[in-house]
Amino acid sequence: MSQTTHEHSAQEASLSLYKKNKERIKNLDPAFQDFYLDCQSYLYLSTPPSLAVDQALSQLIDKLELAQKQGISIDAMIGLDGESYCKQVLRRLKAPKYSFEVTPYMKYIFYYVLLTMTIVAIFEGIRGGFYYGDLAAAFQMPIAISLLGLPLQVLTILTAFFFGVQFRLNRSFDATWYSNGNPLYLAAFLISLLAAITIPFITHYYGVFLVHFPVWLVLLVALITAISQYLSDKINLSDHFFNYVDARQANDQATKRESQNYEAITSDDYYGSEDEEFDTDKANDNNLTLWQTVRLKNPLITRKSYRKMRQQEDKADKEHKNHSKKH
Repeated sequence: MSQTTHEHSAQEASLSLYKKNKERIKNLDPAFQDFYLDCQSYLYLSTPPSLAVDQALSQLIDKLELAQKQGISIDAMIGLDGESYCKQVLRRLKAPKYSFEVTPYMKYIFYYVLLTMTIVAIFEGIRGGFYYGDLAAAFQMPIAISLLGLPLQVLTILTAFFFGVQFRLNRSFDATWYSNGNPLYLAAFLISLLAAITIPFITHYYGVFLVHFPVWLVLLVALITAISQYLSDKINLSDHFFNYVDARQANDQATKRESQNYEAITSDDYYGSEDEEFDTDKANDNNLTLWQTVRLKNPLITRKSYRKMRQQEDKADKEHKNHSKKH
């Protein structure tokens, strides 16, 4: 089973536990509910939601239920304030932080851009159909996109999201909106959000790096994207694709190992092995026929035969020296 399938199963288990936790907190007192929701927001904004985080929240509900039953405070039951407790949970789970790389979020950025263009395309198509009274003209209406304004808008949206998250984190556990630098986070959030809204109007009004796409092309891309997303959710098309890729990689690795084993075997056959001191070497040395050599089954010279030849030469040299000394 591929890694994608495991992740999908973990997401389903996490979603199921999230729904159970949501039902369980309804039986808690309002103060306990507020504390749980603050902890939930703090954890979800600090690390990507996962089954381990939801399990930690389920354990927190167990403690809150026990505290409510015994009539003691939250601090007395947990022994920590809310923020310290959440940080302790994050350290215990070794929870990863959100990645600031753009690559994992490219899909969502694409969805946002496509959704924006689709809404504009529908509006322009309707306007063109009423103005020209022709369906073909409606599908040929141009959709203007600024190559400078669109990246700036995405950047300001991400900036607004960052400052909004920081503002929400600092507002947890009964903190006031004007403490811990919250006014600065709030101002940065509002300015970034305002810039994200006004940038498209400014770039289109002044015609900054505008490109045009017909309505039919935008709607076609939106339709293909919607169908692929539907198939991916219903029949796990992405799982089938990644299973195919994993199978191909496993097959390539197996082929590579077989090739390496074959090369190792042929290398041992050609050069011989230093540990081969068996009596069969003598028979192999005696079977070095020309036909076997041409077929590359046995070489003319092996390590065994080379060592034997050197021993014979050394023996001949010693006999020659001894013979020279006698004379």
